[in-house]
Amino acid sequence: MGASLQMLSVRSANGEIVGDLAVKGALLKGGVIAGDQIPLVIDELPMLAALGHTRSRESRFATPRSCASKKVIA
Repeated sequence: MGASLQMLSVRSANGEIVGDLAVKGALLKGGVIAGDQIPLVIDELPMLAALGHTRSRESRFATPRSCASKKVIA
């Protein structure tokens, strides 16, 4: 989306990959998150949607069939 991210202290905890991020702000760009990408960022979608007004172009989130039965509260 345009920001500079650096992953620090990447490790495994309770079966999940965790770590720290160093973020340098920038003008964010929109894009499309769809298909097999959705399950990988399902927990981050509310944050991405909340940042929508700060993007320089449109963002779209297309739900795959595997997530169709989950309720999304926006």
